[in-house]
Amino acid sequence: MATNPYFNKKSSAEQNLYESLVVECNKMYGFDFYYIPRVIVAVDNILNENIESVFNRAFTLEMYVENTDGFTGDGTLLSKFGLQIRDTATLILARRTWNNVVGSGRPLEGDLIYDPLTKSLFSITFVEHEVPFYQLANLTVYKLTVEKFEYRNETINTGIDDLDSSMKNATSELILTISGGNGIEFRRNELISQIRGNTDKTVNAIVVSFEAISPTTRALTVSNWSSSDGKYAEFEAGKEITGSLTGAIWTVQSVDHELTEQNSFAKNDVFEAEANDIVEFNPNNPFGE
Repeated sequence: MATNPYFNKKSSAEQNLYESLVVECNKMYGFDFYYIPRVIVAVDNILNENIESVFNRAFTLEMYVENTDGFTGDGTLLSKFGLQIRDTATLILARRTWNNVVGSGRPLEGDLIYDPLTKSLFSITFVEHEVPFYQLANLTVYKLTVEKFEYRNETINTGIDDLDSSMKNATSELILTISGGNGIEFRRNELISQIRGNTDKTVNAIVVSFEAISPTTRALTVSNWSSSDGKYAEFEAGKEITGSLTGAIWTVQSVDHELTEQNSFAKNDVFEAEANDIVEFNPNNPFGE
C-alpha cells in the first residue's frame, strides 16, 4: 500500500521550521569555531597522498558539541613514539549556516577546525551528511567527526593570532648565512624566494628572524620552506634570494641543514652524535671495515 497522502513529509513550511530550530539551537547551545579549509599544493600521484598543504583562510561557524562530557577517543598515550594525543569530538553544523557563511561545497575531510575556547586544533576525519535521515525528506546538518591535529610542517597563516603564533613556535627552522645585500633588510613573516637552477621554479620560505653577524653578513632564519612545484628542494649557496614585501636581495653563502631545536622537537644533532659511534668505519667500531 502507498503512504497516506494526507501526511505530506515534503511540506516546505515544516522543513523550514525544523531547519530554523536547528540553527537556533546551535546558536543557543553551541560554540563558535573556526573552519579552516585546506588548499592542496602538491600530490604524490604514485602513493596518492598529499605532499604539501596550505591553510590560509578561516570562517567563523557556530557548532554544537555532541559529546558534552568531554573528548572521546584514545586520549593521551605515552608510547615509544613519544606523547600522542588522540582526542576526538563530534560537532553538529547546520547546513544553512554553512551555506550562508562559506557558500559552496561541503565540509571536507582534511580541513581543520580551531576551537578558541580550548585553543585546540582539530582535523576533520569524516563528514556524515545524511543525518537525520530524511525524516522530513530533507537534510539539515553536517555531522563532523574530528580529532586532534598532528602538525607536519604545513603552512598555516589564517589571520587568527593565537593559532598562527602557536604554529610558528612548532615549526622547524632553517638558518641561511647571507651577504651582499642591496641595503634593505627582510621583515619578519615576509615571503622570500630563490630561483631553482635554470628553471622558473622557486624555493619559498617565511622569514622568522634577521640578525647581523658582521657589517656585511646576516643570519636569516626561515620556516615553512617549500618548492613551487611541490617537489623537495633546498636553498642553494651562491644564489640570490628576494623578499616579496621589501624587495630586499641578498646572496646565500651557506645553509645550516641542521634544524634549530629551540622551537621544535627535532633531535638531529643527538641522532648524528649517537650514530657516529655505530656506523663510522674506524678500528674502534667492531661493525666497520
